[in-house]
Amino acid sequence: MTSRKSRVPFVSYEESAKLARNAGITSRREYRAWKRPKGLPSHPEDAYQGQGWLSWGAFLGTWHLANKGNKKIFVSYEEAVRLVRTAGITSFGAFRHWKRPVGVPSGPHRVFSKTGEWKDWYTFLGTSSPTAKMLSYEESRRLVRMEGIRTTPAFRAWNRPPEVPSNPDTFYRAEWISFMHFFGTKRNTSVRGKRSYRPYSEAARIALQEGFGTARAYRAWKKRPKDIPSNPNMVYREWRGWPAYLGIPVDARQGPVSPS
Repeated sequence: MTSRKSRVPFVSYEESAKLARNAGITSRREYRAWKRPKGLPSHPEDAYQGQGWLSWGAFLGTWHLANKGNKKIFVSYEEAVRLVRTAGITSFGAFRHWKRPVGVPSGPHRVFSKTGEWKDWYTFLGTSSPTAKMLSYEESRRLVRMEGIRTTPAFRAWNRPPEVPSNPDTFYRAEWISFMHFFGTKRNTSVRGKRSYRPYSEAARIALQEGFGTARAYRAWKKRPKDIPSNPNMVYREWRGWPAYLGIPVDARQGPVSPS
C-alpha cells in the first residue's frame, strides 16, 4: 500500500509498530502529532486493516496498561479465528511456528475454553480431522512437556491438538519407551516408594499366561501379585506398549489394540 500524496510505499505493520514504540509513542494523539518517518501512514488503523491491525493499544504496545494485574488482553475468539484463517494456518505445527499478531494467544485452547467458545483445533483452524498431520514423537513429547502434562490421567483429560495422538504409546510404537520418558518425569527405575516390582520380562510372562486381551482387563485383575504393577507403562524402562506386554496380536487393518 502507498500513501495518496507522495506515493511512498508504507512499511509493514510490524515495522510501523516497532518504529512507533521505539519513538515512545503511547497514544493515538501522540502518534498524530509525531513527525513520522517516511513510509508510516497517518492513519494506520485504515492502512493496515486486514494486515495485522487490531487496535491502537496493540499497535503501540500499551494494551497491557489498561488491564489490572498486567494480564494479557486477547482478541475475541471470532477475531482469532479470522486472523488464523486469513494467514492460511491449517495445522497446529504451523500455528506454533506462526509469528502471531498481538492479541492472539499462544494457547487458544486454554484461553477460549474459559469463555466456553473452544470446541477443538479442527474447528479453530477450519480443517477436518482426517487430513490432520500427526507430529513426530519428539515434537509431541516437547509439546506435552511445554503444557506441563505429568501424568496419564492429565494427558487423557487434555484438550489435545489434532496432531497429537490420543494413544502415543501405540502410535509411536517404534520410538516408545514409557510415559515417564514421554512426560519427562523422574523415575525410580522399578521401585515405587518401598515397593519393589518384578523385572519387566517376568511380569510380562505372568501377564501373558493370564491371557488378558485388553489393558482394561489387566487393570481389573484382582489376584494380581503385589510385586507386579497395575500400571506397568509407568514403571518399566523396557515398556513398548500394551500389545507387546500382553502379547496381543495386532490387526493389520485396525492397528494395535488401544489401551483403555
